Formats: sequence, C-alpha cells, structure tokens
Amino acid sequence: MFLIFFGLLALVPSEGQGKVALQPAGGNVASRHLAGEWRLLPELSQRLTGAPTGGPDLVAITSDPSVLDSLPPQIEVILKPSPVYMAGTLTFAKARFVFLLTEQEGSQRLLCFQSGTSGSGALSIFFDVIPAKEPQNDLLFLGGDKDGQPFFAYERVSLPKTSGLSEATRTLLLDALANTYSPSLEKLTECPDWQGAVDLLIEEVRSDPNGPHNNHCIVLQHMVTRHLAEIRLDVEPLLAVLQSRSWTNQQKTADVLAEAVRRPDLFKGNEKKTIRSLIPLTGSQRGPVVKPALQVLHALAGMNTPQRDPLGWARWFYSRFGEKIDLSGSVYELVAVIASENSPDGTTHFKLEEQRLKDKVELRSRIQAFISRARTAGLRPRFVALVPTPVTSTETQDKAIRDAQPIRDVLGTLGIEEITLAPEGTTFYPPFEAGFPARPVS
Repeated sequence: MFLIFFGLLALVPSEGQGKVALQPAGGNVASRHLAGEWRLLPELSQRLTGAPTGGPDLVAITSDPSVLDSLPPQIEVILKPSPVYMAGTLTFAKARFVFLLTEQEGSQRLLCFQSGTSGSGALSIFFDVIPAKEPQNDLLFLGGDKDGQPFFAYERVSLPKTSGLSEATRTLLLDALANTYSPSLEKLTECPDWQGAVDLLIEEVRSDPNGPHNNHCIVLQHMVTRHLAEIRLDVEPLLAVLQSRSWTNQQKTADVLAEAVRRPDLFKGNEKKTIRSLIPLTGSQRGPVVKPALQVLHALAGMNTPQRDPLGWARWFYSRFGEKIDLSGSVYELVAVIASENSPDGTTHFKLEEQRLKDKVELRSRIQAFISRARTAGLRPRFVALVPTPVTSTETQDKAIRDAQPIRDVLGTLGIEEITLAPEGTTFYPPFEAGFPARPVS
C-alpha cells in the first residue's frame, strides 16, 4: 500500500477558505523536474527499504496552479511559515490528491489533500528529485513523514505534457536573435514550454546582473503579459539588474516589473527591497526609465503621485521603514537631448537643452561645453537625438538614422559614436543634482 510512507496531519476546521501564493521557482530545482509520470524501480527500492514493493507501481504528477482555489480551510495555518513552490495533482492507482510542494525544517515535502473530501486531513510525503543531464533520466525518491524512514525509488516514464511556446513568443525570440547574439536566447527556442523559457531567462539574469539584458527583458515582459495569471517569476534577480549602470537594463527590467506588479503576490516578501531598488531610478533623466519605476512604486506603496521626486521618495521610505536611502551615485550619466530641423532655405538648425542653435559649428561648441560639464560633475556624457518617427521596424529604424544624420555628423567630429534615437515627444527630465557621484568618472 502506498500509504505506508504517508503521514497524517490534522487540519483545523474553519469558516474561511485558505489562500496560498506560489513562491518564485527559480531557487527550487524540484519544482522544475517533478511533473510527469514515474515508475517504481524495484531493485533500487529494495536496496533502500528492504522490500521491492510498498510503493505504487506508477505515480503521475501534474503542475496545476488552479488547485490553489480549492484548498481546505486554514491552509495558511498548516503551512506557516513554509513557502509553496508548486501546486498540482498527484495520482496513483485510483487515488487522486491535490498537492503543494513545500518544505519542513529544510527538507522538501508534498502536502497532499484527498480529492473530493472535506479536507479533514492531509498527507505528508518527504521526497527528493535527482535531475539528470537529460530530463528523461531524472530519478524521484518518495518517503515517509519522519526523518530516517526509507525512500522508494522511481524512474521517469514520460515528461509532462506542455503547451509549447506560442507562435508570438517564438517570433519574438527569432527577431531578438536576428539583432543580437545571445546564447541564452538560442536556448529558449528549445524550451518545452513558456515557463521553462521564463526560468531559463531568470537564471541567465541571475548569473550576471551587470550583463546586457535588454533582449532578455523584452522576452520576459512578453511572457509576463501573456501568462500573468499562472506565471512563476523570481523577481530578486531582476532587482539586482536595476543596480547596473546601464539605462537600457534599468528601463527594460522596470518594464517587466511594471507588468508583473499587476499580480502583487509575485512580490510577496520582496516589497521593501523592490521599492528600495526602484527609488534611485526616479533620478534618471530618461522618461522611459522613470515611468515604469513610478508605476511599480505607486502600486507597492499604495500611492498615485505622478511626480518624479527622488528625494521625496527617499523621505517617504525613511518614514515608512525607518531606513535611509543613499542616492549618491544613483545618477551616473548626464543626458543631452538634441533635435534638428530643416529651414525652408535648406539650412539645418539644432536645439540643445531647449536652446536654439543656428548651425553645426555652434552645436559642436555647445556639445564640447556639455562634455566638460558632465566630466566635472563626475558623470558620463550621453546623447539622445530626437527623430520624427518611432523606431518600430527595420524601415523606421533606417529612416530614424537618416533623420539623425546631421546630429551624428557633429558628434562624429568629436569622436562620439554612441547615441540614442528617441521619437519626438519622449519625456526627458532635468538633471537630478543631488544624485551626482562624489568623484569624476574616467
């Protein structure tokens, strides 16, 4: 009988329905390998338990977050303070259970509830999954509810059925691959499903928070938008990326978080850390960085103040959590926004920091003064060219490059090749003086 390694836990009756939120699966290997069909290994089980039988011949495990809606009462009391990494169904013979993957005193366990019962009891199974190089060679060990009880061994019969990558997601991946070389993105096209792709992207971000994550976050944002209701998302690695001195990393990561915050439970336990990580971003001059940062701050802080006010947010954080935020160094660049326009007589005029300049000579002189001012303040001088058309395709990108050519020509005479193209109407802010670093940046 299978129940030889099940232990019974008493449940406390209650009027209310239990509510449980899944934790991000990034740090729990078992949750990514548990689903599928498993077959008993008699010889190895006999070596472990002294008997070749005692466990069911076949166990089927399915991931299904929707079972969280039908959990018995007082489940939060039973679990506290254990996290839940996975939910679904476990089936053997004619028995079917709803399960939660959790842990107890550092050991992984499945907390199971008999399907169709009133929830008067729960079954506890300690287990472990040994991932193999090839998923079909994984091993599963199921045991009792007390330390020292033997485990039965299982081999995988089949991998879980998956819905696969959506066509829109696959197209997005191929587009990203066409524009940049990223081994991790190549691996995404081989993932069995979209959640596997999300997990792989998060691990890539975790391995190098300061690396180039523009395309990773574009794909993540798409996944979050499309699968918000059921996605597992570990936000901690994303918060580490916000510390990198790359505005593209900051913007795209904040975009992901702005989508994810529509499901606040994804931030459970990380609310304060998220707010602390985002407040320095409000010192950026770039509106595309500030906007998503404010969206998340407003959602987590329960406020709706549209102002870009780094010092105000820092004061709010101190009043709320009693901790100071050091904003020095949060601003690492000084951004010059340049526009060009053609006059009826064929001459080109420019505008820099809202001042109209008559020709390329005057623009070059002003840029030199800007570079000097940035370096004196210890900031990296960065340049944005405003263009009439948003860059949404190869054709519009080519047109934007042509429109920005007069500006690029002037910057080129000063040895400056790095430039951002932004459509007219993009929000840019004045420099946040309080955030300047204390010493020059070489």
